[in-house]
Amino acid sequence: AETDETLPEEQVDPNWETTQPPSARRYHSIAYDAESQKLVMVGGQSKSTGDLTTLGRDNTWAYDIKQNAWAWMNPPLEPPKIYGSQLSYDTESDRVIFYGGVYGLGFEAEGIGDTWAYDYNSNTWEEKSEGPLRRYGARIVYDSESDVMIIFGGSNWGFSSAGNDVGNTLNETWVFDFNKDDWINVQPDTSPSGRWYQPMAYDS
Repeated sequence: AETDETLPEEQVDPNWETTQPPSARRYHSIAYDAESQKLVMVGGQSKSTGDLTTLGRDNTWAYDIKQNAWAWMNPPLEPPKIYGSQLSYDTESDRVIFYGGVYGLGFEAEGIGDTWAYDYNSNTWEEKSEGPLRRYGARIVYDSESDVMIIFGGSNWGFSSAGNDVGNTLNETWVFDFNKDDWINVQPDTSPSGRWYQPMAYDS
């Protein structure tokens, strides 16, 4: 059975004794917080895809590898209920960066350009400057040498407000600087063709 994430307060245990793992989901994203040595997960799509009020997940979870245990973090504020978003860890700022995603289904779907930063130590999310709009399935990685997030690709499939752009896969490259709270479309001379949910990694 699918888990309801509105856990009673007594089940949120700082000693990592949680009574249940996260609910089943897809199109979520996970990043490793190296300073805290935890995997952080937020968002995703529930199995109950017919109900838009429960379709997206807005809960934040952390996984302790050594203890093999999940904890529901239950921060006071977090990103909206969306799926198809991306997470990556900024080592210089010690923040997990959240970008993008979609709310809704099919031609009623709405792409979101939200950017948030999560501090595990204080268990707080902070909303940052809005990124490129109307896309999901873009990939994000942290470039440690340049201290920026690099975002590539994504799709605006199903966004009815796009007119003749509906169904496009995108080949834009964007850079997000956490310290400046700034997004830039870097427009390289040569780029891969448009795609979404592709693998992407940083070669240090």
